Amino acid sequence: MKKKIALTICTAALLLTGCRADSAMLIEYSDLNILSSSDVLSLIPAQTSEPYSTDIAVIDYTPETDSAEAETDPSSDTTAETDTSSDTQNDYGEPSSETPGLLVDMTNNEVLYNNLPYKEVAPASLTKMMTALLTLKYGNLDDSVTLTSEMNQDMISGAQVCGFVPGDTITVKELLYSMLVFSGNDAANALAIHVGGSISAFVDMMNEEANLLGAVNTHFSNPSGLDVDNHYSSAYDLYLIFNACMAYDDFSTAICQPSYTTHYTNSSGDAASVTFTSTNLYMDGTYSSPDGVTVYGGKTGTTEAAGACLLAYSHDDAGNEYVSLSLGSADKPELYSQMNKILAKILN
Repeated sequence: MKKKIALTICTAALLLTGCRADSAMLIEYSDLNILSSSDVLSLIPAQTSEPYSTDIAVIDYTPETDSAEAETDPSSDTTAETDTSSDTQNDYGEPSSETPGLLVDMTNNEVLYNNLPYKEVAPASLTKMMTALLTLKYGNLDDSVTLTSEMNQDMISGAQVCGFVPGDTITVKELLYSMLVFSGNDAANALAIHVGGSISAFVDMMNEEANLLGAVNTHFSNPSGLDVDNHYSSAYDLYLIFNACMAYDDFSTAICQPSYTTHYTNSSGDAASVTFTSTNLYMDGTYSSPDGVTVYGGKTGTTEAAGACLLAYSHDDAGNEYVSLSLGSADKPELYSQMNKILAKILN
């Protein structure tokens, strides 16, 4: 008990001072299940504790093996309404032990599966969840933005773009949906400039927000997720960011769109529109989830450094909500195979 009280006080001090926690400290907090403790909340100012006001799932960490699956309580009835007689997990096999993965029951705040959850990896366009979070938290969706050439700053050849040009006028909401549905890097940069004043100032906001969320294995260097030095995150940190984003209806709506038609005024002053298709291949039926699990949305990301990555938002037949992550696959077929192996664990 004394140890728990001491760690609680340390957590409060950490948040008050704005210092960056190290991984070992977070692991110890997770082991004692105090990251979402009301004791911590009672010791820090409301504005500081805001990101912790919603319960989060914590990982029962086993020091001897980073890739150990979280233990579950045999007495728990969280899967009582699912068909446990199915051999779905055996049909799909086990996820790779080489790549980070995570499965969280968001309804009950339980980690059902984790592998290398704290490993620092390139997050690719999963970065855009943080860009969305700051836009929703500090921006006005009704604002009109006249785009400038700065939105193409540091854009690399072959990068996914929406194709907007300088002089186009578009609302923040349309940029947000274009970014989340189609993963447009130009939309991400345009939002960063509008919300932060510049890309560099917005990146500072991203890192400050990551610290507030307890995302201690994360550092951002751009708002899009394109490969660049000192840009990394982890499966667990990306879950924390996603969990914070889900407090906003426009985020949950955007990530569940199979396609989205963006309306704007082009640089010639004419009304224009373009329809973007979701980059999530569950949404168009290219890949199917295990029977008994429905993928409603999510966020994809692919770069040379990150490989193929996916965060999926899904429900089981009983209505329980889940978020799952698979990071670092060699290609999309491998990625969706890995994700189905993770999703199959919902049913077992």
